[in-house]
Order: sequence, then structure tokens, then C-alpha cells
Amino acid sequence: MRTRIVLSFLILLFVSAGLVSAQQSGIKVKVLSSEGNSTKIEYQFLGYEQSEVKINGATYLNLSAPDMIVLMEKGYPQLPTYRGSIIIPDLAGMNYRVLSSEYYEVQSGPIMPSKGHFTRDIDPETVPYTFSNFYNTDTYYPAQNILLDEPYIVRDLRGMTVQFNPMQYNHIKNTLKICKKMVIEVYSDPGTGVINPFKRTRGLTAVDYEFASIYRSLFLNYGVGSTRFDSIPEPGRMLIIYASQYATTIVPLVQWKQSRGLTVLTAEYPTQTGTGNTAIKTYIQNLYNQPEKITYIILVGESDQIPTLNGVYESAPSDPCYVKLAGTDAYPDAFISRISCPNPTNAAYVIEKLIRMERDVTPGAPWYNKATGVAGPDNGGTPSYTDSIRMNWVRDTLLLGGFTHVDKVNGPIATAQTLINVLNDGRFVLNYIGHGSGTSWSNTGFNVSNAYQLANGWMNPFLVDVACLNGKFTLTECLAEALLRAGDTANPKGCSSIYASSTNASWVPPCDMQMYAMRLMAHQWRKTAGAMSFFGVMKAMDMWGGSSGEGLKLMEQYNIFGDCSLLLTRGVPLGPAISHAKLPNTENLNGPYVVNCVITPATAPLVLGETKLLWSRNNTVITDSIVMTNSSGNNWTANIPGNGTAAIYRYYIKTLDTAGRIGKLPGTAPTELFSFYAATDTTSPVLTHTPLQNTPKTLWPATVTASATDNIGIDSVWVNWYINNTSTGIRTFRLNNTTGNNYSALFNSVPPDVNFNDSIFYRIVAQDAGSLHKRDSTQLYSFKIINQVTVNIGNGTTAVGWPFYTYYMDSRTQMLYLASEITAQGGAAGFIPRIGFNVATVASQTMNGFYIKMQNTTSSTVSTWINTGWTVCYNGAYTVPGTGWQYVDLNLPFYWDGTSNLLIEICFNNSSYTSNTTVYATASSGRNIHYHSDLSTGDGCAIATTPGSTYTALPNISIVMNPGPNNITGDPRELPTTYSLSQNYPNPFNPVTKINFAIPKQSFVTIKVFDILGREVKTLINENKSAGNYIVEFNASTLASGVYYYRIEAGDFRDVKKMILIK
Repeated sequence: MRTRIVLSFLILLFVSAGLVSAQQSGIKVKVLSSEGNSTKIEYQFLGYEQSEVKINGATYLNLSAPDMIVLMEKGYPQLPTYRGSIIIPDLAGMNYRVLSSEYYEVQSGPIMPSKGHFTRDIDPETVPYTFSNFYNTDTYYPAQNILLDEPYIVRDLRGMTVQFNPMQYNHIKNTLKICKKMVIEVYSDPGTGVINPFKRTRGLTAVDYEFASIYRSLFLNYGVGSTRFDSIPEPGRMLIIYASQYATTIVPLVQWKQSRGLTVLTAEYPTQTGTGNTAIKTYIQNLYNQPEKITYIILVGESDQIPTLNGVYESAPSDPCYVKLAGTDAYPDAFISRISCPNPTNAAYVIEKLIRMERDVTPGAPWYNKATGVAGPDNGGTPSYTDSIRMNWVRDTLLLGGFTHVDKVNGPIATAQTLINVLNDGRFVLNYIGHGSGTSWSNTGFNVSNAYQLANGWMNPFLVDVACLNGKFTLTECLAEALLRAGDTANPKGCSSIYASSTNASWVPPCDMQMYAMRLMAHQWRKTAGAMSFFGVMKAMDMWGGSSGEGLKLMEQYNIFGDCSLLLTRGVPLGPAISHAKLPNTENLNGPYVVNCVITPATAPLVLGETKLLWSRNNTVITDSIVMTNSSGNNWTANIPGNGTAAIYRYYIKTLDTAGRIGKLPGTAPTELFSFYAATDTTSPVLTHTPLQNTPKTLWPATVTASATDNIGIDSVWVNWYINNTSTGIRTFRLNNTTGNNYSALFNSVPPDVNFNDSIFYRIVAQDAGSLHKRDSTQLYSFKIINQVTVNIGNGTTAVGWPFYTYYMDSRTQMLYLASEITAQGGAAGFIPRIGFNVATVASQTMNGFYIKMQNTTSSTVSTWINTGWTVCYNGAYTVPGTGWQYVDLNLPFYWDGTSNLLIEICFNNSSYTSNTTVYATASSGRNIHYHSDLSTGDGCAIATTPGSTYTALPNISIVMNPGPNNITGDPRELPTTYSLSQNYPNPFNPVTKINFAIPKQSFVTIKVFDILGREVKTLINENKSAGNYIVEFNASTLASGVYYYRIEAGDFRDVKKMILIK
């Protein structure tokens, strides 16, 4: 039995009473404001539903709520939660604060634990319920109402998922603490570290047209306040990468896409792209980095003809990994698909099928509004529903969106022939939920052979397949490939495009992906196979972990077979294409405001007098229209008149051709309109800037970069700064506009102007181009001039597999670098906080049990394993992020004594392998020993008796050093789990004392000393520190006797302690 609990005064009764109410349950979310660096969100939790579950003979409650998912941490209470994303500033660290909240508590029966996520090849009945230690402790779960995920970047925008947990459960007290209402502010916090910043090479003036509607649904605050962006009307650039044997095959596809108005680029593999998946990724990345970017990518060829990438989560064959193009997150930044055909003849047929799907539309044909759902009785996921019920939800979504018929083809009754008969009748959409084998579906038993038995002609549906392995295109022929390839031009059949998984799919997250994709299909909010598929997966990523866990897995394992730019317009033929650059805001009140556009007819001429500019003044509804003038060729123009007063103008462009087809821009007009303000500007510019970190003197003068935006435009941006204090003189220099909204320049200074430990204080100011010259400025930032050098040893170009030998499961490497090599480049005794290698090719494999160890040694050669004397500087997991110089920040900085040679060991212990990551190396004998193997029971880091092989190529290395005395030391014992600040010792002291502190993760650490009047007398530390235990020495020889205080700030940790100086 399921009951609904409503948050009202009646809730004071026991939940177990099973109250039933017609009132609404679930959640309401409202963005109250979103301006600059702050977004305010209101959550209202309206109520929840409950049912009973028997576990080991005892009764537990299963709680859920509409429009919410549930927490699925194995062994912990399964409670409703809500996850939604917001747009955040490009370069800021983010934090939140609770502005208001309303809570109450109720007594509850025991809440069931979650079984966690598992894949569809596992029978849910075989997975037992487990109870974590939480059920034995007097605590609440989850501990917090609000959680912020790490920021991610989706093409044009930087976002962050905010999780609201309205229910917290204490099992010992059988109590539910419920948050009925909460208002929070998510804001830019200079004290919070910046993760995954969006460092634009050019300013954001408009967003990609294909992504615009995705943003509208993905981000809660899109279109609110300063997060409103107009879209670029053009459909975006396309790149077709083809294996050499398909050079002539792709010509019709290129020509057709060009006729649709796309700019189509082609690249032959490997002649133009370079060889290997890394080369392909680099080729795509370089195009994406251009101002025009890239929107669609089609790979033409099988995986042995054009290689794929392997995912990070489980090494899934993953073409979508090619479109992780912005930031360090996993959200896709372009659309990608593969026309996976065995030969040019088959590829030519598939391309013909894709072209016909867009070009040869038959208006009014019934199959465009028919769909089929295939599911069965399998019961799984949390909460547990049968696949047929989940498919009913998809069916309802399509019917509500205007589909006239959606079949229920459910196992175990339905057979392969049942499905064949249905598809032969013509269906536009096909959905599947159930088990898959790679070549078949368990429901109906439909398989690769049955795909070739279809006779559905050119009525080729779009398929979203929630099953295991049916998109594993590294097989000889998976089911998705068979449905794409089946038939020929004389006997066409199969599907137009397919979205399917290359590995074992989980129970619930792919269903959420499918549901959102079908919502887009039903309502035609997006019209391409790529947008429907990738928005579905991005929505599910937001719900299930973003760039980690189930979200990462889902993004990497699902591939599009066919054409990601395929228009799925449900029988609406293509019309004229309009392009136009939106009018900017202006202080011109009188007008006229000239609107120019380019209109490219489809296959019929435009109707005379039907190309119009529709507009309004201070009205959200369009009130006026003007017939546009054909100035030349495809160029059209018209003027919006002004009236001398401040106003907001809204407009769109509409045309009609002789085939009766309408073209509009924006495409969703009049729901979405272009707009601009005509008014005296009273709005200040908005500055975003990532504060400079401590800078080595060798790199002075440093470069200041900032982004400045304004509704009218920027006049100038400059920096005011001084050294240590204002008495040294305030200086000013102007930042130059590099690209778009980006500004940059060096400090107007030279190295002799600064000394080690100097503090540089600076503030950035921007002035707009409006008549009132409005200004904005940042806070006063500061950083230190530090004694740091970077030593690069080796310049060879030989690519070697060590020390990241991921073609094997286990690897150990020892490398010796000479003191003479270090000192020759300015190195001196001091700490080494990071090292780097110049990566030639990169594999996606994560190295687990990854260690970096160092020691000072008098040895000048290495030929056998050195097993003693090591300092562990890094212990954890590591994935090489890309090619070029890639650095590892050490958990514990190593102190090099300035005279010894430096011996470094890198090792790891994996349980799987992929391809090698190679690094550049230089010829050098007797300085490198290495071993790799697939150890089923051993550990690569424990290879001691197995002789290593000496190699004559030593990896080129970059060593970052902080020269100086060993007065800030790291404790080599195990890493701390909490922040702490210890009492100084000795205390009292004269004049030197030591202070111990611990940080559990990399943090920006500040330790300052104050006198009894609160005046700062010394800064001991003001820099990023890796996790570890540290000792800092304080020399008070210049200070008078008395009481002093020292304060630490590290992350969210703050502490103050007292010390006494007696001379």
C-alpha cells in the first residue's frame, strides 16, 4: 500500500497512521534572483509518499516523492532528494548560505536501506539488503540539507548541481527531521578554492543555437537576471571524420548538410587527423577552440577503421569522450555519432537513409506520430518498478506530446515477429527497456538476424535502448549496428539512428535519460538526435552524480549510431533558414534600429511580401510588423522605429516559401524573442577574475587577466596596485582587450622592483561605455613574491612507456636525476611540491595504488631496486589528464638537500589495463630501471625480487622547487583526516618557536601573527599547501616581549592560539 503524506498541521500525527490526502506532494523550486555572483533559490517540500517493504521479516518504510529521486548510497536510508543545476560565474569558487528555513520533526517507522546501483545483468532479487553502521548510531542521515557538486562546463556555460535533502532520518530515535521550506544563496566566495574554472579565450556574446533549449531545461536560473543569453541562429559547424575508403561515399552527406545551411568540414583519418585516438581528440579540440567552435561530429567507419576512446569510469568504448572539450568535467560540449558500416557500399546506403529521413518528408503521414515501447516483467532499481511500468511512463509522455499511438510490445508474451510486424507498419520512435546481450533483447528475443528480416522501408525509427551491451561497437556486429546497417537502397529497413550502451547499463539512471529524451521528442523542444540524446544524458548526469559515479558512467557508455545532426521533426518539412546578429543594447532613444538578416530558401522560393519583422515596444506580446526589403541576394532589411523614450524592444523574423513552409528566428518565436534596451545606461559593469596565486620572482612581472561585461559595452579596464603598503606608491596600468570580454596585461614593473616575501596588493577597475561611465571594481587582492624555480631536465624526443606503463596492470620505475643537472638551472636546497612529465600520448586508464617516492642519494647510477630510504610524497590514484607537460601535486613536499642526487620512484597496482601513456625521454645510461607485468595477486609497488630492466632513455622531468632553509617541514607520517592547529613549542619562547598544523586536503593556508592589540605583525604562510602535517618556524627576534596570537585559515577551518615571547 502506498500513502501520501502532506506537510500540514495534520503531519503531527504519526506517519504510520497512513494519512491520505488529495493535496500535492513533491517539491516546488523557484529561483528568486540570479545576478552576477549570486543566485537565490527557494525550495518548498510539499509532502511524500510511503509504502511498506519486508526485510528479513521486519517491516520498513519506502519513502518517495514526485519529481524527486532517492538517495542510493548502499546500506543507508533511502530518502527523497532533489538535484538541479544553476549557472555560476566562470572563474569563481562557490559556496552557499541558508537565508531562511522551516523544520519540524515526526516519529517514523524504520526506513529501508538502499541496495545501491547495480547493472541490468544482475537479478535484483539476488542482491540482499544491507545495513550500514549508521543504523547503530545516534546520528541523522544525510548530515546536510544542501550539497554542492563540483562545477562543470557545458560548451558555453559553467554550471553546478545543487542537492536539496529535505528529509533527515535518525534510526535510533525513529525520527524524521523534515525541512518544509528553505531559501539559500549560492554565491562566489573568494575564500573557496576554484574548481574547474572556465577560462574563455573569447567573451560570451551568444550561446549555441542547438544548446540553447538544453540550457533552458538544464539550468534552473537560465534566463533569470544576468543569465539571459541570446542564441546564435546558425545551426553550427559540422566535422565529418572518415576512414580513407569512405572519401567519395561521404560526398552526398556533405552536400546535403551544406544545403541545410551547415558549415561542413571533413578530415580523412589518419592523413589529416593524425594516427590514434589522441590525435583525433587533439584535432577536434583544436577546431572547438576556434571562435566558430564545432557543434556536430560524425565518425564514418568501424572502430577498427577509426579508433574510439575508452571511458574513465569502466573503460567503456566511448565516442562521447571525444567531446569532453571544455573544463575538466565529463559533460559533453558537442554532439558526436558514428556511421559504423563495414564497407563503402553499406555506408552509402545508410547515408541515403539519413538524407531521406530529413529531405523526403511526407506531410500528414501517420507514422510520424506513432511509436513503440518494448519492455517486460523484470523488476529492479530503487524504488523497484517493473520495466513495463517504466515504459508506460515513457508512453504517457509521448501521448501527452501529441503522438497518436504508442504500442505496448511487452515480454514474455510478445515475440520478435510481434515487433517486426509493428515496425513494418511504420513507427517514428522505438524505445526499449530490459536485458540485452550485445546482439539481442531478452524481451521478444529480437536479435541481429531479426534486424535484417524487417521490411519497414524508409520508415526508420529513432531508437533509445536501455539495455546492456547492445551498443558495443567493438563487437563484430552489435544490435545497434545491425539496425543501422540492415537493408540496401532497393530494400530499405531498420532504424535511422540509435542511442545504445557499450557496457552493462544500470537499472535506473538510463531510464531517466530515456524519459527526458522522449520529453524533448514529444514536445519538439529539440529536434536533432544529438540534442535529444545528449540532453537526456546531461539531465540524468545532474540527477545521478554529474562527472562521477553513475553520471560519468552513463555519459561514457552511451553512443549514438547514425547522424547526431539528424532532424527528427515528426513530419514537418524543412523551411527557409534565417541568420541574424541580434541588436545590442543602446543609448540611442530615437532610432531607427536597423535589423539585417540573411534568408536561405530551402527548395522553394519565398512568397513576396511574407518576409516580416515582427516587434513590440515595452510589451511582452508582439504588437507590430514590418515587411522586410530584399536589399540584395539573400539579404533582407527593416527598421524598428524609436520614440525618444527609454524602452525595451522585442522582435523576431518570419518568412514563408511557396511550399507553405515557415521559417522563424528565433526558432521558438514568439515564445522566445530577441530583445534589446534603449535607455540611458545606469548598470555597472560586471568583473570576474581569478585571484593571482603566490608568484616566483623569476616569473615577475605577473599577468593579470579578467573578464568584464556590460549591457552597453566596456570603455576601459585597469589595475591599481602597490607593494607591501601604500607608502611605496600606488601604480596603475591598463588591461588590454584580448578577445571578446577578456582583458589582460603584465604588471608595469621589472624583477628588481620586488623581493622575496613582498606582498603585492591590487584591485581591478572597469568603466563602461555609457554616458554615465558607470564603474565596478574587485575587492583588494594580494599575493606573495616567493622563491620558486622550475627545473626542466632532458629535452629528448624519444617516446617511452614508463613511468605510466598502463598497457600492463602493474608497473614500477626508478629514475635518477643528478644534483649538477638541478643546480645548473637554478635549483637549490628546498622543498619540491610538484613534478611533471612531458606526455606524448595519453591513455584514459586510472592508476590505482599510485605512489611517488623520493630520496636524496650519493649514487650516480641505478641498476637494481632501491627498497629503503624512501619518503612517500604521493599515495592515491592518478589519471594522466592529457598530453604536454602534466604535473602531479605531491601530498607531501620533499626536501632536496641541494647536494645529493635525486632518486624518484613511481609505481602503481591496477587490476586491468588499456593502452600506454608515453612520455618524452632523453638518452642517458644507468639512470633508469623499470619493470611491468600483469600481477594477478602481487603489487607493482612491491616488486623487489624481480630484477628490473635498465633503460637508456630517462624521462624528461620538470621539478618545481621552493629553495630555502628547511623551516617549513612536512611530517612524513600518514596523511591527517582533519584540520588542526597545535600549541606552539616551546611556549614561552625566546626568540624562536615552532607551530604544528595539519590539513587533510590541498588548501590555501594562511597563518598570521597578531599582537595583543590585534595588529598583524607577521605572515608565516600564505600559499597553497598539499595535504599533510607541517611545522612552521616563527622567529620573533625583531619583536618586543609580550603576548601574541597566531591564527590559521585553511579552507573552512579557522583557529586561534596564544603564545608568550619572553626576552
